[in-house]
Amino acid sequence: MRASPPDIASLAGKRVALWGWGREGRAAHLAIRARLPQLVLALFCSESEAVDAAGLNDPLLAFEREATGEALSAFDVVVKSPGISPYTPEARSAAERGTRFVGGTGLWFAERANDGTMANTFCVTGTKGKSTTTALLAHLLRAAGLRTALAGNIGLPLLELVDETAQAWAIELSSYQTRDVAASGARPRIAIATNIHPEHLDWHGSERRYVDDKLALLTEAKPEVAAELQARAQAQLEKARGQFVMLGVRRLRLDRDRAAAQLLEQAREAGLGLRRLVAAFLAQALRAQPADAVAGEGIGHQAAFAQFDQ
Repeated sequence: MRASPPDIASLAGKRVALWGWGREGRAAHLAIRARLPQLVLALFCSESEAVDAAGLNDPLLAFEREATGEALSAFDVVVKSPGISPYTPEARSAAERGTRFVGGTGLWFAERANDGTMANTFCVTGTKGKSTTTALLAHLLRAAGLRTALAGNIGLPLLELVDETAQAWAIELSSYQTRDVAASGARPRIAIATNIHPEHLDWHGSERRYVDDKLALLTEAKPEVAAELQARAQAQLEKARGQFVMLGVRRLRLDRDRAAAQLLEQAREAGLGLRRLVAAFLAQALRAQPADAVAGEGIGHQAAFAQFDQ
């Protein structure tokens, strides 16, 4: 599978298919159709999904029932739903024949790839704790007065927000989506992995691939700041060979009920910028005892923060 997903405009004139018709698939159709109203699209889906999609009355949407390697290879680009693995024999066969697979997350990030490091984009992944951490980040950013979108695996699919603007983006990413970010060329401002435990091995194919796919958000997407919140993954991070340097973070003692307001006040007094502010927040939230945590539930991992060399 090729490394760089296209943006939506670059799909013009190509043979394009959608694979899957859940919320992500519908969001992909809407986003592509809004920009490319004359593009012929195919949809690989079940019979019941085809009935639902037919209700859109899109005359340029054709339906395909069986996603074989041969059928998929008839397309230049296949925009797949997150639950569909790119490691299936069918997908691998089509990829070997030149079909490019991309998810909606990859399209959203590719739309912004030319910006280099995406200002105020905070991406969170991990086996456990990613929803809590993403919600905490969104809460902090909003408390800082920033118009913040909560999206991805939590909130809304990114492609539903492709035309929206925000001052900050708090984005939760599953292991199905992290490589899309890495391949898009759009560097997140901050990327966080809460912890890594084997999961979804039927999708990834092996524990090693699951870990590599998760950590691609940190090791391949090259965010401005990377935070790995569990020591188990340090061996993978060390393979980056010098891409990470330690970033010292001041620990702040917060009252649970006034956490965001206190943190903002103390951070401003200390002269911390937004990047350091978020790092300090995570250090406190993830090291605190449950009674002191910013959320009602402590996460209890030690935090190691790192910054990419520029």
